[in-house]
Amino acid sequence: MSILSALTPLVYRFAQQTYILTPNAQIWPRSLNTVIDGEMGSVYLIISDLGEGIGEGDYDFIIGLVFMQRFYTVLDATNSQVGFATTPFTDATTN
Repeated sequence: MSILSALTPLVYRFAQQTYILTPNAQIWPRSLNTVIDGEMGSVYLIISDLGEGIGEGDYDFIIGLVFMQRFYTVLDATNSQVGFATTPFTDATTN
């Protein structure tokens, strides 16, 4: 079984809303493997736990580029709010 076929959707929950990253959204784009000195046929994961004890939840993480490629992200500094919405790439099975 390959790493990619073993991946399951990654579910984020913010303010009673659920956002799902497909398995393919959790890996480095294979066409760019050489940019990170990787092997062309390999799969590299881009999701990692920051460790325990940093925040109050079960896992600590940073929502980065991959999440923002799959979901529109709006930062409202004036009202201390963040908003998310789906994009045409939210459910894409390629990266």
